[in-house]
Amino acid sequence: MQEKITKLLQDRHVQKERYSRIIHGMAAVCDEFGDLLPLKKVEDGQDISEFTETEFIFNGSKTNPSRVDQLALALLNILRDVIICETKHSTTAF
Repeated sequence: MQEKITKLLQDRHVQKERYSRIIHGMAAVCDEFGDLLPLKKVEDGQDISEFTETEFIFNGSKTNPSRVDQLALALLNILRDVIICETKHSTTAF
């Protein structure tokens, strides 16, 4: 049983590392293309409940999105999918 728990904890650590790399990668893209891409990483300590799911703020037009707005929203959708997948895998029963 201890071996199974150790394996699950190692797997969970790997999942967290992958998720962290994705978040840092997206934050780097948002920083580099901040003049074009209407996405911004929520700063640590900011309490914006609407955006805590992805940790990013979309500040483009949702009602009449430009192509760049559509790109930003597509990136957020990919990030949401990653979060859902990560959450499902993190709830593995012991």
